Amino acid sequence: MARKKKELDRFDSTAKRDVPIVVKLLSVIFSAVVLSVAGVTALSLNIFSSGFRDATDKDLMNFSQGLDMTLKDWRSTLESDVMMLSNRPDISPMINSSNAHDLNAIVGWANGTLSVDVLAFTDSFGKVISGEGVSSGENISSVSSVQSALRGIAGYSMIATAPVRYQGKVVGTVVAAYSLINGNIVNQVAKSYSAACTIFKGYMRVSSTLGDKYIGTSLDNTTITDAVIKDGNEYHGTNIDELVAQIKAAMKEQNDGSQQISEALAHMNASTQKVQEAYKEMSQRNEKIMNEIKVLKDSTAHMQEGMNEMSAGADRINETGTALAAISGDVQGAINKIGSQIDLFKTE
Repeated sequence: MARKKKELDRFDSTAKRDVPIVVKLLSVIFSAVVLSVAGVTALSLNIFSSGFRDATDKDLMNFSQGLDMTLKDWRSTLESDVMMLSNRPDISPMINSSNAHDLNAIVGWANGTLSVDVLAFTDSFGKVISGEGVSSGENISSVSSVQSALRGIAGYSMIATAPVRYQGKVVGTVVAAYSLINGNIVNQVAKSYSAACTIFKGYMRVSSTLGDKYIGTSLDNTTITDAVIKDGNEYHGTNIDELVAQIKAAMKEQNDGSQQISEALAHMNASTQKVQEAYKEMSQRNEKIMNEIKVLKDSTAHMQEGMNEMSAGADRINETGTALAAISGDVQGAINKIGSQIDLFKTE
């Protein structure tokens, strides 16, 4: 018996409706594209990360080889410099007689000719007779290459030494050296190979292209120190601990800077308030002074009026005196006339 088709009720909210085939196809295509893109992205990132690590390792190997060649070239230069100086016939008698004056002239010439950081002439006990970068009178016999030179054997590292013989006897040494901490080596390496370079003394940084703030800091990543410093092996990886430490240091520096700014602003506000109070006090004093000046001005005006009245009174007194003098003259004239009239009545 055939099933009777149920007619759709467009007002039935539970009725199933057919989804157009185009919408279904678009949904499937979109899902496939999203999954494909995600897969390709993950694979590309993995390949890129792996390729980047390989390229970085290759660059570091080239950098290491280049640095080794640079150091060998510097050492070869040192060797040539000390051998040249030790074979000069005028130097051996100077060292034999400890002639510091003439040796100073040789050091001065060498400073303008040789590109070394340290240059010294020592006696047979390793005591410096004359030098640059080392004090005269200093004993450097504890340096292993100097010990070798005093035994008649040239010694080379970043310090090159050569024995100086006078009449077949070793009378002293010539010592030349490059500084590893003045920044010349790391800066040349960074310039030549576009890589950061740091020189360690044990675990402490003594020279670095990372900046002066890192000088004197220590490498705390034990994975690196164990592999390189203790075992003498290469290390390839990332210094996460160091990065975290740098981030923490930067955050602390930022917090300290914010605190200093806040303190400076508070100090500025306090100073501004003091200035405002001082200005208010000065304004009050100025107002008081102006009032006193007004009182003084009024008093001066009153005094001037009084003086004017006194002057006017004096003028009236003078006028009255003049009038009295005139009246007195008239009275005297009248008296004289009367007298003359009386004289007319007198008889002989």
